[in-house]
Parts: sequence; C-alpha cells; structure tokens
Amino acid sequence: MPFCNKCGNKLTKEDVFCPECGTPVKAVTPAPKFEEPVQDEFKTQIRADKHVYGVVNLENLPKDHIIDERYEIKEKLGQGGFGAVYLAYDQVMGIDKALKIIPEAVSSDKEAMFDLQQEARTMIALNHSNIVRVYNFHNSGNIKYIDMEYVDGKTLSEIKLEYPDKCVPEERVKKLAIKIAEGMAYVHESNVLHEDIKPQNIKENSKGEIKIMDFGIAETVRTSMSRLQNSSSSGTLVYMSPEQILGKNVGRESDIYSFGALIYELLSGHPPFYRGDISYQILNVQQEKLIGISQSLSNTLEKCLEKDYQNRIKDFESVIMTLQSRKDKATNIKIIKDETEQKPVKLTNIVSEFSGIEMVYVEGGEFDIGSNNGVKGETPVHRVKLGDLLIGKYPITQEQYEKVTGKNPSRFKGIDKNMPVERVTWYDAIDFCNKMSKIEGLNQCYSISDNDVICDFEQNGYRLPLEAEWGFAAQSGNNKDYFHFSGSENIDLVCWYNVNSNYQPQKVGLKNPNKLGIYDMSGNVWEWCWDRFGNFKHTSEHGVMRLLKGGSWLSNGEFCKIDYRLDSYPKTIYSSFGFRLVRNK
Repeated sequence: MPFCNKCGNKLTKEDVFCPECGTPVKAVTPAPKFEEPVQDEFKTQIRADKHVYGVVNLENLPKDHIIDERYEIKEKLGQGGFGAVYLAYDQVMGIDKALKIIPEAVSSDKEAMFDLQQEARTMIALNHSNIVRVYNFHNSGNIKYIDMEYVDGKTLSEIKLEYPDKCVPEERVKKLAIKIAEGMAYVHESNVLHEDIKPQNIKENSKGEIKIMDFGIAETVRTSMSRLQNSSSSGTLVYMSPEQILGKNVGRESDIYSFGALIYELLSGHPPFYRGDISYQILNVQQEKLIGISQSLSNTLEKCLEKDYQNRIKDFESVIMTLQSRKDKATNIKIIKDETEQKPVKLTNIVSEFSGIEMVYVEGGEFDIGSNNGVKGETPVHRVKLGDLLIGKYPITQEQYEKVTGKNPSRFKGIDKNMPVERVTWYDAIDFCNKMSKIEGLNQCYSISDNDVICDFEQNGYRLPLEAEWGFAAQSGNNKDYFHFSGSENIDLVCWYNVNSNYQPQKVGLKNPNKLGIYDMSGNVWEWCWDRFGNFKHTSEHGVMRLLKGGSWLSNGEFCKIDYRLDSYPKTIYSSFGFRLVRNK
C-alpha cells in the first residue's frame, strides 16, 4: 500500500494528489513507522492508530498545506488560548485570510462545538471597520476552523515597544482609544461582550485602521478548555475587572474597565496592577494616578477603572465623548467691545400652551464669527447681522419631546422628565421642529426628501439655531457677556459638566442663567445647530457633518466654552446630544 511522502496518508494507485493534504503524488515510500507519543489529551497527536485528523499536527501545519481544497497555508501567525492561527490564501476569493484552527479537544466536545457555533453566528453578523470580520464557521471535514479577516500591521503590544519606556504619547493614545471605543460601542449595541480587551487583541493595520480581535469565540474555546481541564478561564488577569475576578455581574462595564487598563498601560508602559498579588490589588487597591497627562484624560481613566461597576462610565458612547480632545480650530471668535451705551433689553417670555416650551426674546444685533487661522470654510473672521428672534429658555426636555412626538429616546429616562432629552439625531431635531410648528399652526421651516433637508428661514415656524444665533444668545446678545461660559466666567455657576454632573444630565434650569435669562447653554447636553461643520453660510452644500455647541454633562470644561465647536454625522445618537429651538420674531 503506498503512502504520501508528506503526511503519511494511505494512497491508492489512482491518486494523483494526496486526498488528506493535497500534496502531488510524485513517488511513494513504505509506510512510516510511528513511535507511541507522549499522551496529552489537549494537543493533536501524530498517531498511527487513530486518525481523527490523520497524521497532521494542527499546531504545526506545514506551508502549502491545503484545507478543504481551498485554503493554502502560508505561515503560522500565532498560538493562543484558542489554538493555532494561520495565514492562508483563499483560492476561491483570491485573498489572504486568517484561519483559527479549533483544537481537537474542543472539536470532539459536542457541547463546546454547539456553543462555538452560536458565538460564530453572532460574530458573522457584525460588520464594523474597527472589528475583525468573521466570515464562516467550518465544522465539517477533518479540520474544524473559522475563517476570518486577515489583518497586517502591529498589535498595540508591539506599538508601545517603539517608544521610550514603552510609554505612548497622549495624543496618539487618544486617537487609538477613540477608534477602539467606536468599535466597542458598536458591538455593545449588538449585545456582544469582548471579555478580554488587552493590547495583544488589538491591531493597527498598515492603513492606520484599528482592528479589535478575539471576541466571544475565543472566550467560548477558553471556557470549554477550562471545563475539560477543570481550571479557570475568562480574560487575562491584569486587565480583568473586579467583578470578573469575583465571577459575577459581568456586563458592559467589565469591558470598560479592561479598556481603561489598556489605556493606562499604553500611557505608562504597564497595566494598573502587574506585580505581586494582582487579584487582591484589583479588588482593593487604588491605582497610582498617572503624572504628565491631561486632567480630562486622567478623569476618564479614573471613571473607567472604578472598583464598583455601578460607578463606572456606563457605555462606550460616553467614553468617546470624554475623549473628544480636538482643539478648537474653528472659532477664535473675535469679540469687539461696543463702547456705545447699551440700551436694556426687555425680555418677553412666550410659552407654548401645548408643550410648555418657553421662548426668550433676543433683540437683533451684530456678531463676529469665524477665524483667521487658515481653516477652509471658516475664514475669515466676519461680522454677521442678526434679526430679532426667539430662542428656547432651556434645551428641550424629555417631557416636551414626548408630548410632541409620543416617544422618549433618552437613555436617562425615568429619573426626571425635566431633564433634557438626549439620544436625538440631527434629523430627529428637524422632525421635532416641523411637528411643533404644525401643532402651533405655524409655517414649517423644513422640507425633507431622501434625507435631504432644505430650510426656509423666512417662515415663522420652529427651527434649529444657526451657529451665529446660538453664539449671540449665549453671549447675552446686545447685553454682551465677555465670559468663556454662558452667563459667567465661573463654570460651576452655570454649567453641568464632568466634574459636577455625577455623569448624567441634570434637570434644566438649576444653574444660573445668562443676562437674557437663558439656561444651560454651557453644559448639560450638546445642542444641534443647523450649520454644516466647516462653513458658516447656511446655504452651503459643503460637507455632511453637522455642528453642535455648548458641551455636555460628559465634557470637560474646555468643551463647554461658548467658542468650542463639535462636529458629528447627522444620524449620530449619543446620550449627550440634545437641542433647543429658535423662531423668527
């Protein structure tokens, strides 16, 4: 009986290729002699008696080995709790993929394979630019495996070695952290946990894109192996949350803790606890505060690494907002003091009988807006003339939004309906304006078709403020306040932000107003404006990003300044995004 030169598989005289490994049959040799191996029930053995996987060692597949007449092994990429991972060429699709080979101990366990199949189905449905794609789960044939997106580049563990003392600069850490948080926000919205966030599981590819690897699939394999070995699993100790160590209450907050430990390591060169009794320290010892980083990032780390999961930042959407540290390129608004005597403005509050929305009268005037820093679409500083208008005394509350639309999308609902509505998109705010106008018998300002919105500023209905209108009202209009925040230079008097908000929005009107009697223009929730980001002319068709002003309960003080500008896609949903109304007088 002939045997394959490469793998030793039995051949027939008619075989041109080895049916086991795909090697061309050039010559045959006598059957190889096998020595009895040292028994290890969790590793694939080269055995002559049982051919579960033939004589191929799953942890050392040879180059050019062919799996399922499709995948050509190019090289081994690594070995972990999951098993061996290989770079393979997909001959059908014509691309490289990563193959995760399922260990024999797992593939022969029906319960483990059932769990693994369920996890694979979940991951196959996910599609995000910051997550490694899972394409298919192969549980037939001699070799069981999962084929996935192949990611070139370096892991964060490798990247930190490029810097002195393995400490990555803060600005790069923030950029990496935001991309990781965006990917994690997406999977959490899909009710998927990671449970093992660490530098080795995150790669930056050659295009600078972040790819998060090893989600629930790897955890299922580790759990199955642990059950078979009667050992513990779940996560890597130095990145594990207190509740993970205790084995209870493991939810989204646990991933946020691990994320915080990861960011801490990138900044300092090591995780918060990495020597001595690590479990005890994670449960009982406060991590050392990092020196030489911004206060805002320090605050974010502390909130991510809270021992009690109930005190942590609640979701990655919130994490993203706290990490928004882009400097304000767009403003440098030049306020020119008018030395002429200002006439007092008599405020006239108009209240909607239906919704209870209060509107404050703002006398028209002139306002300087723009910058001279060379940013396209924002130069030069120029003076705009504004007509009289009415602007909301407060941001729209949950109660008001529910009265008009019949729904409340807020994350923090059920606490106080006088808290600002949040988790509204720019389109939601536009729709609210039109519905409110119709209820009041006013002409609608917006016409909408296929997500294209046109605003008729001559109509008398409700609409979102222009940035110039928002800034003019925040600075108290013709009663000008020369403050960084709306109503005061003391942020705590007028603003709910990450230092005093207890990490949630607060009931409107509790802080001091500005001179026009307008509340919460600094902090509480970001407020959508009509403007496209990067161009002050409301008739512009440049860009798709929309502008938000004022900062929020999640923001540090810098973001709550009147001049600061934030951009976001109009369909973005965050628990810190709200809005207020304006009307032409």
